[in-house]
Amino acid sequence: MIQIIGRFLRVLIFVAVLAPSAFSQEAETYVPDTETLTWKSYASEIRQRTIEDRKQGISYVISGAVAYLGGWTGAEMIKDPIEKGAYNIIQTVGLASLSYGIYTWKVGDKDRQLFKTMLHSDFLTQKQKTDFLRLYYTEQKARDETLRWMRVAAHGLIGLQNIYSATRQENGTLQSVFYFVGGINILASASLVFSF
Repeated sequence: MIQIIGRFLRVLIFVAVLAPSAFSQEAETYVPDTETLTWKSYASEIRQRTIEDRKQGISYVISGAVAYLGGWTGAEMIKDPIEKGAYNIIQTVGLASLSYGIYTWKVGDKDRQLFKTMLHSDFLTQKQKTDFLRLYYTEQKARDETLRWMRVAAHGLIGLQNIYSATRQENGTLQSVFYFVGGINILASASLVFSF
């Protein structure tokens, strides 16, 4: 029974720790130099990023579909309920990847939405658009810095809590899981401290 729980926890840890990083957009936030930013340079950058979003979105759709079909096929071929559960988790991750790909391809991020809004704001001059963008991204930088420190604290506390739980756990398998999850979160916290 402990071995079954151990296998299930390994799959769960993989999904909980590694899968969300595939969907994280914060690492690729657009941060222009507000001193040299102009409406023309911004429009060019966002148009280029829209092309890249399309490629990345299609890539997520394809890999998500392959993961889903692989998980579905595996679940249909296996009799063991624990292994079926693992394949069902793979299907879920595949569907999440597929959905994220469509979103990235068709909708994009808030910068694309801002660009579309400003593109159709014919009542604003190019200078007014530039002034607005400089102010907006100055505020965005301050917000991003606050969020970074909030993540440092959250990952650090989660890591410390899991390491503390490991020291209180008598079951060796669960103790290893707690140490692993704690270590991953401490590393995530440290990596965010040194982000530039």
